[in-house]
Amino acid sequence: MIRLLCPRSLLALALLLGAARPATGEEVVVGAQTGIDAATLHATLAEAGFLCSRDLLHGRVHVVALAEGERVDEACGALAPLAGVRYCEANGTVRSQAVPNDPLFDQQGYLQQIHAPTAWETTQGATSVVVAILDSGVDLDHPDLAANLPSAGFNQTDCPRESPGTCLTGDLDCLQCAPAQDDDTAQSHGTHIAGLIGAVGNNGVGIAGVNWQVALLPVKVLSQGSGTVTDVAEGMFAAVDGGARVINASFGAAGQGEGTLCDAVAYAEKNNVVVVAAAGNLESGGQGRDIDAAPEYPASCAGANLLAVTAYDGGAFDPSRFNWGATGVDLAAPGTALLSTGDLSSVGAYHLLSGTSQSTALVSGAAALLLAHEPTLTAAMVRARLLAAVDVIPALRGRCATSGRLNLAKLFPGGPADSDGDGVADTSDNCPSEVNPDQADCDGDGVGNACDATPGCTADGGGGGGGCQATPPAAAAAAWPAALLLLLPLVVAGGRRGGR
Repeated sequence: MIRLLCPRSLLALALLLGAARPATGEEVVVGAQTGIDAATLHATLAEAGFLCSRDLLHGRVHVVALAEGERVDEACGALAPLAGVRYCEANGTVRSQAVPNDPLFDQQGYLQQIHAPTAWETTQGATSVVVAILDSGVDLDHPDLAANLPSAGFNQTDCPRESPGTCLTGDLDCLQCAPAQDDDTAQSHGTHIAGLIGAVGNNGVGIAGVNWQVALLPVKVLSQGSGTVTDVAEGMFAAVDGGARVINASFGAAGQGEGTLCDAVAYAEKNNVVVVAAAGNLESGGQGRDIDAAPEYPASCAGANLLAVTAYDGGAFDPSRFNWGATGVDLAAPGTALLSTGDLSSVGAYHLLSGTSQSTALVSGAAALLLAHEPTLTAAMVRARLLAAVDVIPALRGRCATSGRLNLAKLFPGGPADSDGDGVADTSDNCPSEVNPDQADCDGDGVGNACDATPGCTADGGGGGGGCQATPPAAAAAAWPAALLLLLPLVVAGGRRGGR
């Protein structure tokens, strides 16, 4: 697209020849208020001592080059109050979103739903953050997990109960003497959870976890998919004492174990450890339930360190499959048919599982990602940040306290701004004021259809398929010579060109 230089007023020319200092290469972007034409705004800028170097987006946006020694904040401080100016901001650097080279990443749509690639621009995790996976064990030899498994962890379920020995002298002795054991469930539940939280990212193998780097600590508290309340509580104590900053609890007991499990959650809170617990799924042959009325532990425990999670993938919430609670569940995350790692000896290297267990793992991963970037946060601070990092969705009203689904892009305030919340950073968004995640731009002018008064689309898309009328190849080819002829005088005249 050809961009013309801004018309120069006589005042602007005088400033250019006289008072203006050499340009530094830094620029600010000035947005015009609705109804303000380009000429009027140019004059206003010139009177304030600023020169427009080029116009963009049908004259709605104007780029101003800063003079030597002039700072962006100072310039915007002077420009923002001017008549006709809607906003002023730095013409910042646009970076491609961090996308790993893992070959199955394109099958992990749930990571796009929670905007993980945007968060990865800020951090991909850290091996200094320990996440305990209280579950059925983890395949310790999985090639997509091994680098994030610094130890074999603990095995609570195989401790001797009746035979004499050191394992009867205390919880930690028992945990230390029991041999480590790989995932033993037919569904490879624990290994699946581990991959969601921390499958090694950008290693050219399989999938990417929410954290590309993290220290996963397997704590086996379930055998063949179930365990006792005391096994879980002892495992939680062991995880805390073993250095965990986050505990993932993708399991639950319906109305059972309140005292013991909530004591374990309180121990974690006392030691500044985040606990993320599943709200639960439908009972065998039944329906999901409201855990405000019929609690699920440990998700229903009280604690400033506890997050209870349900599953939501889009559309209507599904109460036939997943538990909910208007006050007892905190937030939602994707939970249907998520691809993750599996035990190599049972289900294969990668497989699909569904449930609030999987949703919980994504939130645990988010907690670990936040702690990698801000390690001094308390568990209560992590909880508060995660509750604020959601997209509010009408279908979740009455289903969880935030009415929201996890959005990692909102977890890091210093990350790219996304004014319309469509998952595309403002610096890359062709229509930052309207939700348009597909970034459709029929006429290719850089203004998204959602913001374009003349998008070059028919109302119905000419019979379906996206609403765009593409320029015929012959017409496009014929347009090039004319465009080059128009451009040549500007280049010869020293006209400056800049891309967005």
